[in-house]
Amino acid sequence: MDRARALIERPHALGAALTVLVTCILHTTPTRAQPPCSRGRPATGVPIRVPAFGPADFGLAQDACPRTGAWLETRTVVLVAKDDFYGSVLATGSLRASIELWNRMWVTAFLPGLEYRFVANATVTEGKTTLGAGALGLHVPFARDEAYELAVYGRALVPTETIFSRATRYGFEQGLSALVPLGRRLELASTMSFTSLVTVLPGRATPVWVPAVSADMIYRPARAIGLAVGTGLRPLQSVDPRVEVRLYPTDPLQITLGAMVPIAGLDRTDVALALAVGAEGF
Repeated sequence: MDRARALIERPHALGAALTVLVTCILHTTPTRAQPPCSRGRPATGVPIRVPAFGPADFGLAQDACPRTGAWLETRTVVLVAKDDFYGSVLATGSLRASIELWNRMWVTAFLPGLEYRFVANATVTEGKTTLGAGALGLHVPFARDEAYELAVYGRALVPTETIFSRATRYGFEQGLSALVPLGRRLELASTMSFTSLVTVLPGRATPVWVPAVSADMIYRPARAIGLAVGTGLRPLQSVDPRVEVRLYPTDPLQITLGAMVPIAGLDRTDVALALAVGAEGF
């Protein structure tokens, strides 16, 4: 009788043990990580924003993540050519905005501000204040996973520049932005772009085509601070090493300070500096 009872109870015991084992496995299996842009950190997927060469930040690395926000940005670009007795300073201010739409698409707007140029050589010293160019852009994500985010974009130049007396500059930029998390505190933001500009004068047009690629490593030792270092490449023009400090003192306030030193190319700029203050997610 006892033996028969044991034979009957043994399957029940094995079934209970199997149920406990499966429950433990399900509860210990890690959940699938969210895509990088959905992890709730401020300024996720934002590359270093220091001006490269073009009007309205053409040629500058673009965001890989949708967001809604606005930023006041100032730039200073310095060139000193002692051997040629020549120097120049460019100081600008502008407003940049981003608005997230449906299906994770977003639009961007670069609203032009005043640009001050100071030029000096052996015989002439001159300063001039003009209005800069604007730009409108559409950014469309097309691939995302827990290991990466990819977005394509197109930006059109708005010809509001007043620096030309008899000419008008038009332009279009297309590119690909990527974000790859490399750990809990480290991420890689990269952009490939192709800029087309044409300056139209009476009876003549001067086109310029500039491809560019960049890669920036962003480290976040704490939620309130970020440190970024990277480089850009404009073939034949310059290699652009750059660095940026990011502060997030309160939500949604953001402050960034960056610097870039073009080297090894035709671009003779000595240093470019950028300061931005803005807010995201309001």
